[in-house]
Amino acid sequence: MSESTDYRIISLNLGREYYGINLFDIISIIRYTNVTRVPLTSDIFLGIINVRGLIIPVVSLRRFLGFPDVPADDESRIVIVHDEDNQEIAFLADRVNDVIAVESDKYSDEVSDSIENRKFIKGILRTDDSLISILDLDSIFKYIGSIKENRYA
Repeated sequence: MSESTDYRIISLNLGREYYGINLFDIISIIRYTNVTRVPLTSDIFLGIINVRGLIIPVVSLRRFLGFPDVPADDESRIVIVHDEDNQEIAFLADRVNDVIAVESDKYSDEVSDSIENRKFIKGILRTDDSLISILDLDSIFKYIGSIKENRYA
């Protein structure tokens, strides 16, 4: 990481695990709202939501990363992100925490082979309290796109 001042993440929780998403990839963060289930979709898809007239698919980050389901509560948040083509998708997270500046001396883009789903992790950020796995949205969007393509092939 050469420019730590230009790189900030939003940290979020899935249980006791911390994950991060690049702040510039986030469109908005909203409180959990009812999600309309769509039949015959992959289990990682919770359904769709209507946000300001846009229909956005919602992915369970828990299911996507292999965690067991827990019911949504008052701390649950829906994080709406976009890819390089400005396609939008939403992730359900247990909790959204803080904006954190990524300092190059605390960031490593070497992800251990022992980390499950490491293909979706672009790096690890060390903070005073924890390790934060930075999500690789490009890989996640490609994977989700492949699910859609296989569904309609």
